[in-house]
Amino acid sequence: MAAKKKITIETLALMVQRGFDEVSQKLETKADKADINLVLDRVDRLTDKIDEDRANQTATQRQVDRHEAWHHQTADKIGIKLQD
Repeated sequence: MAAKKKITIETLALMVQRGFDEVSQKLETKADKADINLVLDRVDRLTDKIDEDRANQTATQRQVDRHEAWHHQTADKIGIKLQD
């Protein structure tokens, strides 16, 4: 299985901007349905990546919260007071 390449929001923004630039150049002459579909496809892909990133951030935050709770539970059992 191939490793997933990490893409940042900034990289995605640049990719979308390049796509808009390409389409914009074509729009100056004449936009057709294929050009519009190209823009919509790129926006859809960007939206999917943002949704995926949000899901990953949510999962990571939940894991961090669980670990923090475990640390507090462990500290309580051994008699150490952790600050919040």
